[in-house]
Amino acid sequence: NVPSGYTAPATQTVTVRVWDEADGKLHVQSNMPANGFVLINTYEATGDITFQGTKRIDKRDLLQGDVFQFTVEEEGTSNVWSVTCDPATGKIDYPTISYVVNAAKDDTGEHVYKVSEAKVSANGVTSDKTTYTVTVKVEDQDSKDLKVTTTGDDPAKLDFTNTYEATGVANV
Repeated sequence: NVPSGYTAPATQTVTVRVWDEADGKLHVQSNMPANGFVLINTYEATGDITFQGTKRIDKRDLLQGDVFQFTVEEEGTSNVWSVTCDPATGKIDYPTISYVVNAAKDDTGEHVYKVSEAKVSANGVTSDKTTYTVTVKVEDQDSKDLKVTTTGDDPAKLDFTNTYEATGVANV
């Protein structure tokens, strides 16, 4: 049996022929390579995190035409995600961020993300200037599942609330 997260190599078949020529010895012949077989196990572990949050506007409801942009940026890398929200529910469509450990890549360690709203200042709506910081720690526990933990701001509560102020001129 192979431990969780590991994949055994393909099966190798060896044919062995044994015969007796009545000379007091058994004779053996096989198709085993002179240097034997090289069997290499592969290993891969994965994990992920999905941020969550909602969009609100103080003093008015979200409207079908409202468009709000949010940015998730991983510090020290070029990883940037631009996301929007569903105006019907206010749910922000954050990405699922995946991590992997295998022969080609090792995502273990700390990943620091800054989450913010793009500036809005139209139709009486002013954007929330909050910037959240979520630190994700990825650990390999020699199984197929990476341990993904967070510190800093709660990744399940990355909410933004804009302010609304109606203005106008009254002709008297």
